[in-house]
Amino acid sequence: MRTTILLAAALTAALALSATALASRAPTRTERVAIVAAWSGSPTTLADTQCRVIRVSTARAGWAALRARFTKPCRGQAFDGSTFLRKRDGKWGVVIGGSSVDAKDCRLIPLAVRRDLPAFTSSLGC
Repeated sequence: MRTTILLAAALTAALALSATALASRAPTRTERVAIVAAWSGSPTTLADTQCRVIRVSTARAGWAALRARFTKPCRGQAFDGSTFLRKRDGKWGVVIGGSSVDAKDCRLIPLAVRRDLPAFTSSLGC
């Protein structure tokens, strides 16, 4: 009985940790268009967003990251690095982007967001 309780507690803890590690989510269609438009600086349609990988942080509301999708049809639009965006007053805006930034600039992205979006953070150089 005691072993069963310990096993159940360990399993619950493992599931909680794995859920936290993969907490980011895909953007809604509206978010996707708005994020790419903020990144590109021009009006965007859903079709314009297909060559971008975008994740929205669930660790901290109003944060998202964007990077290129490296598939054959998207190679002409490819870039290395990532861009982090923040939503303020209902509008998305670029906070930081590139492939190699100063360590001090990484502090512009909250630690919870960096941990929530590790693939984007590492390609930024943080």
